[in-house]
Amino acid sequence: MSLITEALRRTRDASRPAGPPPLPVVAAPPIPAPIIPAGPSHHSPMRAVLVVLLVVVVMGAGYAGFRASRSTPVVAPPAPEPPAPVVVEDPPPPPVVEQPKPEPPPPPEPELAKPPRELPKLTLQGITHDKTGYEALINNWNVRVSQEIEGARVTAIENGVVKLEFDGQEIVLRLR
Repeated sequence: MSLITEALRRTRDASRPAGPPPLPVVAAPPIPAPIIPAGPSHHSPMRAVLVVLLVVVVMGAGYAGFRASRSTPVVAPPAPEPPAPVVVEDPPPPPVVEQPKPEPPPPPEPELAKPPRELPKLTLQGITHDKTGYEALINNWNVRVSQEIEGARVTAIENGVVKLEFDGQEIVLRLR
C-alpha cells in the first residue's frame, strides 16, 4: 500500500510547476448558531405541541392512580395462625438382647519338633577393610554384616574373626 501512495505522490509532485510550495489549507473557525431572543413572539408550534403532550401525560397518570385507589380497597392480609405446639415423646428404649458369650479359643496345638539343620561347612578365606567397613571372603563369596551365606547370617566382622548366627547358634570363624 505504501508503494502505491509513494507513486501517487511522485506523480503529483512531478505534475506541479516549480515554484514556491502551496500554502497549507487552514480550516475556518466554526460559525456560531444565531441567538434568538426569547419572547412571546417567537413561540414555535412544535413547542406548543410538546407542552400539550406533557400536560396530557401527567393528567393521565394522575387519573390512573386515582382510579386504582378508588376501585381496589386496601385490605391487610389476615394474620397467620400460630403453629400448633409439637409434642415430642422419647422413643422407648431398645430391648435388651443378651449377646452370646464368645467361646474361648481352642488350645494351641503342640508344635512338631523340627529336626535340627546340619551346620553348613563355612571356610573363612580372608578379611578386608576400607572406608565403607569390613568385608569377609567366605566360601569364595564376599559378605558384609547382616548378609547371609549358606543359611547363616553374618553378625560381626572384626580383625581376624567373623561371627555368624545359624538357627539360634553362634558360629565363630577365625583366619588360619
